[in-house]
Amino acid sequence: MVESIKDLRKIVQKKKKEVYYLRYSRIFSIYITKLFLYTPITPNQATLLGILITITGSLLLLADFPYPVLGGFFLILGLIFDCVDGEIARYRKSSSLKGAFIDDLSFYLIETLPFATLTLYALYTYNNYIFVLLGLSSLFSLMMTRIMVERRHFLLSKSVLEDRQKIKAQIYKKSNKIINAGTKKTGNFLLLMKWFYGKVYHIFILPGIVSIIIITSIFRHQEHTLIIYGIIAPIFLLISLIYQFYTIENDKFLNKILKSIKNKGN
Repeated sequence: MVESIKDLRKIVQKKKKEVYYLRYSRIFSIYITKLFLYTPITPNQATLLGILITITGSLLLLADFPYPVLGGFFLILGLIFDCVDGEIARYRKSSSLKGAFIDDLSFYLIETLPFATLTLYALYTYNNYIFVLLGLSSLFSLMMTRIMVERRHFLLSKSVLEDRQKIKAQIYKKSNKIINAGTKKTGNFLLLMKWFYGKVYHIFILPGIVSIIIITSIFRHQEHTLIIYGIIAPIFLLISLIYQFYTIENDKFLNKILKSIKNKGN
C-alpha cells in the first residue's frame, strides 16, 4: 500500500531549497508519482513518457489555433514529469547513473525542441528565412548558456575530485551565497552583470520559455517567441559569458567552497 500524499512528499521530495519551478512542479507531480507507484512503471519509463509528452506538445505548435495553446500545456506537463521519474527512483531506491543521464538528455530536449518546431511553423507560414536565423540564434544561445553553466559546475567538481560524493550538492547550496558576497568586491561592472543576469534569467529557463509560448499562441502569433529569444538570448549569452568568466577565475570563491566542503567532510 502506497503512503498518503503527505507522507509520500516526506519520502520522495527533497527537503533542500530547489529552483522555484521545481517547487511548483512538485505540487502536482506527487499525484502522478503516487498513481505510478501502483504500477510497475520504472523511473526510466516515466522519463521516456515525459519525452513523448514534450514531443507531442512541440508538434502541436505546428498546428493552427487553438492547438498551440494546448501544446504549451503539454510542455508544462512535460516539466512536471521531469520530477516524477526522480520521485519514483527515490521511493523504490532505484536511482542510477543511466537514469540520471537519460533525465539530463530529456531536459535538453524540452528546452530545444519547441524552438525547432516554432522555426518550421514560422518558415512555412511566412516563407521568410529570417525566422530560421532567429530560431538558430535562440537555440545556439540557450544551449551555449546551458553548457557554460554545466561546465562551470564540472570544473568546480573536478577541483575536489576526492570528495565527489558531496561536491555537487554543496556547490549548488553554497556557491550562490559566496558569489553574492564576493561580487560586492569586484566593482560596479560585475555588479551590473549580476543584476542583469538575475533579472532576465527567469525567462531563459523552462517555465519562462513555456509561458511565452503559451501567451504568444493565445494571440495566434507563436512565431513572436522566436523574435523575442532570437534577439534577447544572444545578449543574455554574452552577459552570462562575461559574468561566469570573471567570477570562476576568482580564487576566493573556489577556496571558500573547497574549504567549506572539506571542513564538513572531516
